[in-house]
Amino acid sequence: MTQSVKEDYEKVSRANETQTPLEPSTKQINLITIHDRKSKQISTISKFVHDLSFSPKGTKVLFTASDAFTTDAKNTLYQLDIKSGQYTPLLADTTSFSKLNQAQYAPDGKNIYFIATPKPFKWITDKGGRTVQVRAIYAYDIQTKKVSKEIYKQLYLLVILKFDWPKKTLKPIHVQL
Repeated sequence: MTQSVKEDYEKVSRANETQTPLEPSTKQINLITIHDRKSKQISTISKFVHDLSFSPKGTKVLFTASDAFTTDAKNTLYQLDIKSGQYTPLLADTTSFSKLNQAQYAPDGKNIYFIATPKPFKWITDKGGRTVQVRAIYAYDIQTKKVSKEIYKQLYLLVILKFDWPKKTLKPIHVQL
């Protein structure tokens, strides 16, 4: 995926000068062959793209994107067909979850797994005062178009590590589920 630095700079400058929301730059999705390093443009996307992931057979690409660059922007999961260059929305933030991202195909290509923030939002604060939102792993069945929260739901793992200076290694000294 490539984008124009010049276009980015112009859009950021315009948004700052006019105090208006930032507009997404146009991204080009290119396929580069390894053996001859030839590049072929597959598609263009004018959205804020968060991540990309290839299907197991390499014929499709998943990406999550939003139309706005704000903390409350709604994310949508798209599937790009490499052959046609067309992308279609599969799933968007719902009343059950938000901040959908990091989508990956299952090895058999039948499901898509992604991370999202369950609603209502739950915050966790550690002893140091840092707060984070709880995230969950979801599965999207491509055939039925149904979403389910995975069995790990809200699994927390605490690992305390000790750094061994002479060996320059990390060693777990406490693990709690």
